Amino acid sequence: MISHAARVAPEKVVFRPSLPLCVLPGMTEMQVTKMTFAEQIKHPNWQRKRLSVLEDANWECENCGATDVTLNVHHKQYVKGRMYWEYERHELECLCEDCHKAHHDAQDGLKQLLAEVDINASFALIAGFHHHSDWVDRKNIERGRDCDALAYAAGFIAWMAHGLEIDEMHKVGEFIASMCRETSETTLVFRGASRVFGKA
Repeated sequence: MISHAARVAPEKVVFRPSLPLCVLPGMTEMQVTKMTFAEQIKHPNWQRKRLSVLEDANWECENCGATDVTLNVHHKQYVKGRMYWEYERHELECLCEDCHKAHHDAQDGLKQLLAEVDINASFALIAGFHHHSDWVDRKNIERGRDCDALAYAAGFIAWMAHGLEIDEMHKVGEFIASMCRETSETTLVFRGASRVFGKA
């Protein structure tokens, strides 16, 4: 028997919603019942899926690489009507307990921020930041740009400055400022990329 240094965390019932009505294979509509989170995590289909994710991740946290810690399988999102085991591998993540908690804390914080701000501007800002990403659905990128072109442009600029040293950020700032001057060379060059910033 192969021994793994990582420990598998038992699923906890707290902090997760019960999911809506669904039909299991072999059940008639008359037998449909609402399965709680606790019932779903004990179901053999989830246990198989969970083990598959842990093995696929080589029993390592996919965020920090830790192997000698308790591991959890995290759903990146919940889709109404789906059972816990009906998610694709790319929608699930093997995380250590610390990374799992940090992820949920950040997600909760993001939800609180989004509740306080204009949702269209937020969507456009995030779409602009991920303009370059090949894993993002292009329709969402375009919807974000159409939603609020100015916020989209701000997100795109944030992506350009992301991870730069402070002096490089100044260069990006100077570049953006130069675009405001009608006669500047960068304005003329950048007009070809007007789809990024909305209609000129």
